[in-house]
Amino acid sequence: MRRASYALAAYTVIALAMTWPLARGLTRDVAWDLGDSVLNMWILAWDCEQFRAILTGHFSHLQTFFDANIFHPAPLTLAYSEHLVPQALQIFPVYVLTNNPILCYNLLFLSTFALSGLGMYLFLREVTGSAIAAFVGGFIASESLGSLSTWGWQWEGIYVVPALIGALVLTVLVDAVVRWGTGGSFSGHAHPA
Repeated sequence: MRRASYALAAYTVIALAMTWPLARGLTRDVAWDLGDSVLNMWILAWDCEQFRAILTGHFSHLQTFFDANIFHPAPLTLAYSEHLVPQALQIFPVYVLTNNPILCYNLLFLSTFALSGLGMYLFLREVTGSAIAAFVGGFIASESLGSLSTWGWQWEGIYVVPALIGALVLTVLVDAVVRWGTGGSFSGHAHPA
């Protein structure tokens, strides 16, 4: 587990460097553009406000969760776009502490680079047994996300969060099946935690 935490720290530093100067203005600067980024900040803030209301006993917000305050009086307007509920769950503690949707969005945005690297690192380490190959694969996975925008595609890294969970689940499944069947790692080599 120690190597994985080192890899995560390295991917985080690399993400900060690759998206510089965003880290300098996390609480006030918007990543990429003022289109989808701002819409997604509003969606995340809406979701977090609904979570906060539900957790403080206002259970009626469960029924009206998708009745966002946009395109009034139309119902279920949150469903007109991405609901971003998994992403909102990830940033909810920061939102509760700061009430700053820009900070929350930027932290979520930066975390997609580091977490995609970590997911690939864990998967490749399980499959190959090599921490070096896993680190390189994780680096390629995390930084290839950022390169999509250099090709002129509008890319929102925050959509990657559910896929990262999938990579981690796949890693756990491979590990469980292999250990159950062979008592060792997928590559046939035991690897240190």
